[in-house]
Amino acid sequence: MYLNCHSYYSLRYGAIPVEELVEEAARIGIEAMALTDINVTTGVFDFIKACREHGIHPVVGLEYRNKNRRWKT
Repeated sequence: MYLNCHSYYSLRYGAIPVEELVEEAARIGIEAMALTDINVTTGVFDFIKACREHGIHPVVGLEYRNKNRRWKT
């Protein structure tokens, strides 16, 4: 499983549309992956839809950053 994948919704950190990210994952045989865009969940529904179309198990997360630093517990 690929964790910590960012799409272009992660401003300044991701550059790929959700659909292209999932298509590339399917091309290389990924069976499950997580979308963890930074401070946003905007791409979640498109991600889930694309994963279902390509037979990939979608996992949804979020990477929270405060002033460009990862949040730690």
